[in-house]
Amino acid sequence: MMVFFTVVMAGYLLLLLLLAYGWNRMPTPSAVAKGTKGMHRMISVVVPFRNEANQLHHLIRSLTELEYPADRFEAIFVNDHSEDNSLEVVRSLVHDKPNFFLVGLEDGHRGKKAAIAFGVERANGEVIATTDADCSVPGQWLQAINASFDEEGTRMVWGGVRLQGHTFFSALQAMEFSSLIGAGAATLSLGFFTMCNGANMAFRKQSFEAVNGYKGNVQVPSGDDEFLARKILGAFPQSARFLKTRKAVVISRPAPNLKAFVHQRLRWAGKWRYNPSWPARALAVHILLAQVAFIGLLFMAGFAD
Repeated sequence: MMVFFTVVMAGYLLLLLLLAYGWNRMPTPSAVAKGTKGMHRMISVVVPFRNEANQLHHLIRSLTELEYPADRFEAIFVNDHSEDNSLEVVRSLVHDKPNFFLVGLEDGHRGKKAAIAFGVERANGEVIATTDADCSVPGQWLQAINASFDEEGTRMVWGGVRLQGHTFFSALQAMEFSSLIGAGAATLSLGFFTMCNGANMAFRKQSFEAVNGYKGNVQVPSGDDEFLARKILGAFPQSARFLKTRKAVVISRPAPNLKAFVHQRLRWAGKWRYNPSWPARALAVHILLAQVAFIGLLFMAGFAD
């Protein structure tokens, strides 16, 4: 038994060192003001929402405070058949903003993927940025995204997401979530994709159209971010980048309680059977084994003399 624990924990240590190497080898942007080409691309921010009446005002306020020319970006809010007063909240907050638009999914179309695709179809931007309705974005978010597309070969980028709460449970979620974001960034730097997060993502509209958006996985309720990333990377290898800058970190909210947390993780887990990436599966299994081994060691220590 001790041999199993030793092998698993030694492998986990090597994994952590490998991820640290991958993270450190990523370049850090030196400037995000306009991009090295000195131009402001037209960027469309697409926000799908459903029953987020209590959260949307945070996001809308942060979007109005972006340090990016108002005539060079638009925000498209896509209502996914909300049953609360989300529609009224958004309408009241954007009615006086000429570059903010509110649209709704037609009957027969539901879900986050359908909402994003609906927004992309109506977007005027060369670049599409996505975030979630319960997030808030930093002032230089679009500047960082804009600069990242200066390289013609870049088709998609994503950045960090930080969970912000005021309880011990929130702090635990924040630590866990940061490790997921870091692992996804590090593995991308090492040459293979494992995970990303649609709360802070951007891609060229042309690339989305080239891979037919979410066609082929619309039926899966989760994974809008990872499915799209795999399709774009499959069509355009080595074309994704991670935004390694604090100026692009999006703030999100943790699950309010254990029940919501478990439900969230079960929803995320539902997409794994559609995941064809063996590195992602191997990473997840090894981390699980390491956690089991660690708990086993604690259990054995409790019964030791």
